[in-house]
Amino acid sequence: MSKQLNRDLTNDWQLFDDLCVYILPFIYGQEHEIIAYNPYTQEIKIYYPQIFDAIRSNIIPIEEYIGKKIKDDAIGYMTLHFAATLESQNNVNILVLCGSGFATANLLSIKLKAMFNVNIVGNVALHAASDIINECRVDLIVTTAPFIYNGIPCIMVNPLLTKEDITLLREAIEKCKNSKQKLSILSNYNDTDNFCIKEVNDFDRRNKEIIPLGHIYNSSLQSLDQVLSEDRIALNVEVNNWQDAIRYCGGLLLKKGDIQEECIESMIECVNQKGPYIVFWKGIALPHSERYDLSNRLSVGFIRLKNPVNFGHKKNDPVDLIFILATPNKKCHVKVMMQLSDLLSDDNVVTRLRIEEETNKIVNLITYVCKQKMLLLGN
Repeated sequence: MSKQLNRDLTNDWQLFDDLCVYILPFIYGQEHEIIAYNPYTQEIKIYYPQIFDAIRSNIIPIEEYIGKKIKDDAIGYMTLHFAATLESQNNVNILVLCGSGFATANLLSIKLKAMFNVNIVGNVALHAASDIINECRVDLIVTTAPFIYNGIPCIMVNPLLTKEDITLLREAIEKCKNSKQKLSILSNYNDTDNFCIKEVNDFDRRNKEIIPLGHIYNSSLQSLDQVLSEDRIALNVEVNNWQDAIRYCGGLLLKKGDIQEECIESMIECVNQKGPYIVFWKGIALPHSERYDLSNRLSVGFIRLKNPVNFGHKKNDPVDLIFILATPNKKCHVKVMMQLSDLLSDDNVVTRLRIEEETNKIVNLITYVCKQKMLLLGN
């Protein structure tokens, strides 16, 4: 199959597993006269003729084993498994960069993969970009902070992805698909081909680390409503500046023993060094520390300011809603970040956050939104 399709599939264990799951019950069905009907066989032949014909010419050992000729309906199902693998290898390879190298890169990677079905070759801080670019092929760089790299198109976006960002990304990804930057593996495996094959395997490994949205929402990871309680919320808070706002919100987590005192100043220092990138949405900031060791457990604090303050963001100042995320490692917060993103992307929810006067109603709102999303993705 690899030679006929001009692709190296010998190390694709996901494809191997998928075929085993299909072929073993299929052989049992053939032995017991159970016929599987495929209503899409003709369409599959039209869309994937090369794959279909390759399977037909290579399936003789299985036919000899079962003593019967395999019908086109069964070959059609096998064709879909190979087609899914090949299309995955042809996807645009995106490097995700974040000014902080923190949760925002993971969040953005998850969104990009879910929305555009792309390969994520890495999600790293700006200073680590060259390492990934030197290691494997990158078609497009998506960054949350200013970044330029000669020869590779770069797009700067909001980690929560505004409508404008989505439009720009869609256009850029389409251009990449139509360009000659896509990976191509030839059938004569020379040194260059072996390097390319290594790249494909690396892409598979990295992309398997990007968990699908539905799996995240229905995973055993803690959810937003579990880590944001009433005693971690304060409404109509009065402060003089953004530093005091972070200190106040961080203080709520400090009182609960969620973070160490140094964590609060670490959040402020992060903004001082890298700018107001944490103001992800109009009027909304998500401060966090880059040091996992300063957080004792996963938790979220939320304050609403009586009088908004400026963080120095050109578009999204002034800020009146502040969520602080504390996480002890780089994985446990993924579900919470996705839920925060969905929550703050809903104008109706944001409006409710700005007008509710009781903390229990804020908690009930967040719990309802999270559970509704889980039900939606679970179906």
